[in-house]
Amino acid sequence: MKPDLSIIKKTLNTSVFVMIQFVLSFGSWFVFFMIVEKMGERPLAVSNIIRSLYIFLMIPGWALGSVASTLVSGALGEGKPDRVMPIIVKVAKFSFLSLLSIVLIASLFPRYAIAVYTNNPELLEATVPSYYIILGALALFSVMSIFFSGVLGTANTKTTLLIEAVTLSAYLGYTWLVAVHLKKNIVWVWMAEYVYFILIGIFSYWYLKKGDWREKVV
Repeated sequence: MKPDLSIIKKTLNTSVFVMIQFVLSFGSWFVFFMIVEKMGERPLAVSNIIRSLYIFLMIPGWALGSVASTLVSGALGEGKPDRVMPIIVKVAKFSFLSLLSIVLIASLFPRYAIAVYTNNPELLEATVPSYYIILGALALFSVMSIFFSGVLGTANTKTTLLIEAVTLSAYLGYTWLVAVHLKKNIVWVWMAEYVYFILIGIFSYWYLKKGDWREKVV
């Protein structure tokens, strides 16, 4: 078999923007922690613990995001764009209920969860407020990430890259403003997660309602 250059070209035209998007997404974490590092040793220690817990608790949401993206692509591939929004809403509801149960359980034992990473009582107590901040952010993540995954499922990867770039700019702008300019404590810095998910949810919902994705061939 000879390589089909037309298929390779179509695949790259879709995937290259996803690659750039993930570079920006993970790169923003690096910049975020560079900003936090300027706040001092204690905020950085708190943030490292919070990051580990946060990523662990996000795993079910990421899995459901992949489900939403796959189902949306399948519906468009079948020529049934009217099924897209019902699919996204259904998965979003399931994601919210699933992560809400995790958040409620996790909120009962904050010190036990943090104690996995440190036995320093002062650091443990300093981490608790930020821990509750990320639990609230998880509730937003459970819904907003599904809508964003739905946009990705339409194969309009240029749009997802644009949404991600604009949202990350606001996210890092808020982080710098609060941490460096206003010199607030680390709890305020982690509120950046609310900025990120609210904006990405609004942009994704607007695009799904008003965008031209129905004409996209997946």
